[in-house]
Amino acid sequence: MRPKKQSNHNYSLTFYKNKPFAETPEKLCIMYNYGKISKKRYCPVEIPQKIFNKKTQSIKKEYQESYSVAHDWIENFNDKRNDVEVACHNGTIDFEQGFRILKNQYTTELVRDTYPTYARDKGVKPSVIDKTVEYLTMFESKCKTQKVEFQDLLYDHLQRPSDIDKIQAFIDKLDILNSSKKKYMNYLNKITVVAPYFNKEQKNPFNRRYDHQGKAQKKAVETKTIKLGIGTIENNPYKLEALLWWLLSFCLRGVDCADILVMDESKIEGDKKGDLRDYFPQMSKDNNEKFYYVGKRTKMAERQSKKTEPLKILLNIYPVLLIHKMLRRIVRHIHPDIAYYGNDPLKIYNLNWANKEHKKKWANRLGTMSENTSKMFGATMKQTRHTFATNLAGILNVSYNSAEKQMSTALGHTNEHTQKVYVNPDQIRQDLLQIEVIERFDVRKIVTNIIKTCSCYTFKVNTKEVKLVEKKNLAIKHLEIPATIWNWQKELEYTEEKLKSYSDIDVVIVDGKPVNKEIYRPTDRFLELSKERDQRGFETFVDDRKKMRKGFSKLHKKLSKIEV
Repeated sequence: MRPKKQSNHNYSLTFYKNKPFAETPEKLCIMYNYGKISKKRYCPVEIPQKIFNKKTQSIKKEYQESYSVAHDWIENFNDKRNDVEVACHNGTIDFEQGFRILKNQYTTELVRDTYPTYARDKGVKPSVIDKTVEYLTMFESKCKTQKVEFQDLLYDHLQRPSDIDKIQAFIDKLDILNSSKKKYMNYLNKITVVAPYFNKEQKNPFNRRYDHQGKAQKKAVETKTIKLGIGTIENNPYKLEALLWWLLSFCLRGVDCADILVMDESKIEGDKKGDLRDYFPQMSKDNNEKFYYVGKRTKMAERQSKKTEPLKILLNIYPVLLIHKMLRRIVRHIHPDIAYYGNDPLKIYNLNWANKEHKKKWANRLGTMSENTSKMFGATMKQTRHTFATNLAGILNVSYNSAEKQMSTALGHTNEHTQKVYVNPDQIRQDLLQIEVIERFDVRKIVTNIIKTCSCYTFKVNTKEVKLVEKKNLAIKHLEIPATIWNWQKELEYTEEKLKSYSDIDVVIVDGKPVNKEIYRPTDRFLELSKERDQRGFETFVDDRKKMRKGFSKLHKKLSKIEV
């Protein structure tokens, strides 16, 4: 006995009534056949039957140009048909949903526009809706950065098996933690769960299992690559903006750009009161005051249930404020609608992190800036921290993972439980290492090259030509002076001995009452290091002045005469 032939799900184009020679346009139909089931649905296309080739499922060649709209629709139908038939066979969609997909009834439904409504109708908590939209925005931003087709995610994409496979493959390739990949899948699944026309099989399509492993180590950016990238800026202010943001994040120990976005003067802590100004470790008087940015990271602040340690970063080591000043200026020119114009010395954009629309604008800006840094030197904005940690590992002569752990603790990434394991490093030591990394990465020379290069180019602001970088009022005279005069370990030892020398207390009796009196008792090692430091500092100062007089006197004169 011959086995019974298995029925296949089949979609094809036909007309409601067979009139092969009819010349009057009439609606084309989609025919669905499966076993004894046969269904027809009208298409949004009208053509005469005589121009349609039923065997090839296409408009005859001699009529394709005259009926180009119908021809394109039929081509699109044929492209989708196989995927729909396979999905029907696998049970992920039913024949009615197949009709809707083939008729393009889902293609205009953007997930970002319709998901919140569907979720509210299903009784989803507002906090879950907000978090899902946040992950959707990040997903679309990553798609935009890497030029993937899902930067405007449609519900159609989440129904089509071929697109689901592409989305899953894209998530697999993301250079992020496996736990983060799992979160992207989970939130995309939440989007499918509330869709009213998704059947049971179509919901929760993403189910990849990921091992709990660390993020693959990225290649750190090299100083030379940054310097070469400067030459590609030319008259593009958006590239300059991206590079300055990257450098600012790097100098602040690779802190996330979102944390720089929310900086304001209320979070500044200094040794003394006064205006925010540059810190020069070699100099004295008004140039040796440290200012710190202190506050919880944006990601940690959002997790209010967890008690987290704040980050504390040395803010005013030269040339960080110089980079910040150039960045504020260029942002005001190219983003006047979102730039900050008030008196706060730290704010760059007038964006409120708590505002959903503002957060979207920032995500778009960050995505565009990552595109520009990738073009200039092959790295995204996220690679500042990795580059800093790699340089730190070289200085400490430890593994990258060890350096990364130290940075995580110092940047306030840990909670109370992990603080018991990793004690916060001493702030003075952190400052010295931050300065050492900035020096070894040659940031002063990078900034010098930016100023020299970009001051030669202009861009249009309204109808006026404006220089990318204006040298007037920029504190550039110290760009040739190194921040350190000996290795950081010696400076740390000097600082510790200095603290010991000023840490003694004597009790004296005044009017019959005991009074504590601070006593300066320098240790022998402090006196020895002070003498060596003063001598090194003097020699370095003299050498630098000689170099500046010989090699940079002409440039300095030119800069002082420039009118802006």
